[in-house]
Amino acid sequence: MTHPLEHWPPSKRRRALVAVIAAAVILQVVLTLLDGPLRASDHGGTVPLEVAGSPGRAHEIVSSWEADGVIGNGAFITGLDFLYAPLYAAAYAGGCVALAAAWRRRGRERLADLGIAAAWAVTAAAGFDYVENVGLTVTLLDEPASPWPQISLIAAIAKFAGIAAAALYLLTGLGIRWASSDAIPSGRSG
Repeated sequence: MTHPLEHWPPSKRRRALVAVIAAAVILQVVLTLLDGPLRASDHGGTVPLEVAGSPGRAHEIVSSWEADGVIGNGAFITGLDFLYAPLYAAAYAGGCVALAAAWRRRGRERLADLGIAAAWAVTAAAGFDYVENVGLTVTLLDEPASPWPQISLIAAIAKFAGIAAAALYLLTGLGIRWASSDAIPSGRSG
């Protein structure tokens, strides 16, 4: 099993990964700032709407945002999330691919294969994020009606699972690296 990011020239991978991580972090900061007024409302930020799961609950959240005058933030965040999804997916997937390559150089094929699987999981997460965003867009711009809150909930669960798989793989690899300086090559030969 391979991931498309493995086919990038190794000499360009590191710069591309750093650039996409920087872009993802910057956009995450912007999204967090925009979400602040939504979190201050009675029903919380965008995540409660993502996992509302029913038209009634989604309606409560949207009504609260309308009453607080922050519904525009919710719609703008949803629009920006269409840009954010491929950025975070590339950042996480790139990290997983890089860690998998390090494991592969060390002869640890199973750990490398787990990294590629995690890269695919977070790539799929971006697709589920798009589905979720369509549901949220309909909920915000039209009316919270079935099946959109339910679709957003299912997509959000799948998205969070894919992100968690990649994050867990990366954190585990970093933990092993810190625990044993011999576990993963540091990029130096010898």
